[in-house]
Amino acid sequence: MLTPEEALKKYWNFSTFRGVQREAIQSALDGRDTLALLPTGGGKSLCYQIPAVCSDGVCVVVTPLIALMLDQVQNLKQLGFSAQAIHTGMSSRDIDRYLDNAVYGATKFLFLSPERLQTDIVQARLHRMPICFFVIDEAHCISQWGYDFRPAYLNIHILRELAPKIPFIALTATATPEVADDICDKLQFGKNAGRFVQSFVRPNLSYIVRHTEDKLKKLVDILSKTHGSSIVYVRNRRRAQEIATHLQTLKFDADYYTAGLNMDERSERQSRWTQNRLDTIVATNAFGMGIDKPDVRTVVHYDIPDALESYYQEAGRAGRDGKTAYAVVLYQEADGDALKRNVAFNFPEVKEIRTFYDNVGAYLQIPYNEGEAETFDFDINVFADKAGMNVLTALTILKIIEQDGWWSFSDAFFMPSSIRLAVSRTSLNDFEMKNRNHEHILKGIMRFLPGVAREPVQFSEFSLAKFLNRPLEDVIETVNYFHKEGYVDYMPRRDTPQLFFLRARSSKTNFDIDLNAYALRKKKALRRTLGIIDYVTMPFCRTLQLVNYLGEKNNIPCGKCDVCVANRKKNETKNVVSLLSLQKKILKLLELEPHTLSDIVKSFAEEQQATVIESLSFLLDEGLCFKDDAFFSLKKK
Repeated sequence: MLTPEEALKKYWNFSTFRGVQREAIQSALDGRDTLALLPTGGGKSLCYQIPAVCSDGVCVVVTPLIALMLDQVQNLKQLGFSAQAIHTGMSSRDIDRYLDNAVYGATKFLFLSPERLQTDIVQARLHRMPICFFVIDEAHCISQWGYDFRPAYLNIHILRELAPKIPFIALTATATPEVADDICDKLQFGKNAGRFVQSFVRPNLSYIVRHTEDKLKKLVDILSKTHGSSIVYVRNRRRAQEIATHLQTLKFDADYYTAGLNMDERSERQSRWTQNRLDTIVATNAFGMGIDKPDVRTVVHYDIPDALESYYQEAGRAGRDGKTAYAVVLYQEADGDALKRNVAFNFPEVKEIRTFYDNVGAYLQIPYNEGEAETFDFDINVFADKAGMNVLTALTILKIIEQDGWWSFSDAFFMPSSIRLAVSRTSLNDFEMKNRNHEHILKGIMRFLPGVAREPVQFSEFSLAKFLNRPLEDVIETVNYFHKEGYVDYMPRRDTPQLFFLRARSSKTNFDIDLNAYALRKKKALRRTLGIIDYVTMPFCRTLQLVNYLGEKNNIPCGKCDVCVANRKKNETKNVVSLLSLQKKILKLLELEPHTLSDIVKSFAEEQQATVIESLSFLLDEGLCFKDDAFFSLKKK
């Protein structure tokens, strides 16, 4: 097997590890449960990928973000590793095949959504897999006291029962000490577990808060003075579009990115931005997850998030290349008041939650006591419109029900179409004999998509139609016919949010949530909100506020944030005033008679004496006094 250093050089072309990476990797290789807290851009992925590459068996990775999951799979495949992802919205046949591949050693990295761990088919196969590590990415999601709690994460302990001897590697970029302890407790870490925390200080990143009543004008000013890639974070889609349009009218190379765009538009804009063909992207906070762009120079929060953890993560997308970068918050007093109101808004009455749950079940036409482990397309904007609700209210209640473990909601993500031959060669020949009018399309698929007989292959229906020189509608109709007849497994592309029911639909009278946990989550949410309001209003080093909140003991000001720069300017002004005062006193002494250096110095308090010499040197350089032997005298007029 390769050593960690050999694997790092061979596959990633790096010569050295950073921060606590090497220690965390060795802890995992030694068979210890390992928690690694590394800041955004700190190289968390290597903390599980290197141990897996240096070990035999399958590395099972649990992560809640489908877009991030698919991005990791793609990156690993480009490095030459076999990787597959199982998540909500997949067909049972694809799930079955991917699990078999892992059982029989054809897969090195298997990614699972936490919801899938609860299914019998996954648990049965995990029990048979030759697993080297269980990896829990975004591990802070397991803590109810964190800012991004996902109830499905609480079921990860099942992995201990299925494979008690397999070590866990838990990874996160943002966790307070309380949340870190909760992670280790919920994951049942052993007594010899390793905990490795890399400093949250980002020396190249300047945190800045600008108090302004005209945010748009200040944003224009900031973007005019900075160069390179920028992200502007806003709270809602409409504002993203309005700001991007305004920037375009001022000739900025800017565009917006929200879930309201169709798949092609989102893909095109993200591609332009990542390839530096677009300078500024105005987006809601989901943008940036899974995008490894190291040269972002500026991240501007037009609207502040409701927790320092999420702010630190979003701001941390700037300057991953180690070069100077800026994280700017635009703030006005009304923002703090709005955040406090949002806490109340985000925790509505239980009666309203029950009604919402029942309406969703009716909207999706799920009978009572059915729907468990099923996935449904669910566009919350369409639902809210039909229900006569504000979409933000609908999303808030949906998340509350998710946190209580009734369902899991994934925002819109793009899943390309995929196809695989589902029959033997003999059956295929029989089908071709009976369907001569479709034969050339089936053969065309096999020529256009090599490997389609072995595994699902992602493809574009438009490109296939162009290859076959046939109308797009005809090709789609024919592929659907092949699927219906059982000759191919075809999954059309998905670009719709998914609602995965973790439990069967309950009647309105039987539906309930944990009221004690609900009240405590509200209390914690208020505390986090007050924390970020303090951050933008208190005149203390921004870096120290962030890292101390995250549990790092540090009292050395960064010297780069707006507070530190302002303090330095004040001190410089004080020093100038002090020097002028000392110079005047020295000149008055010399008006009386010449003085030796010792006499001059002794005429001042001890704490001023070092500055006296500096002032005297200035007076000599300016020709306001002169030195004759050991005596200083006034310049003769």
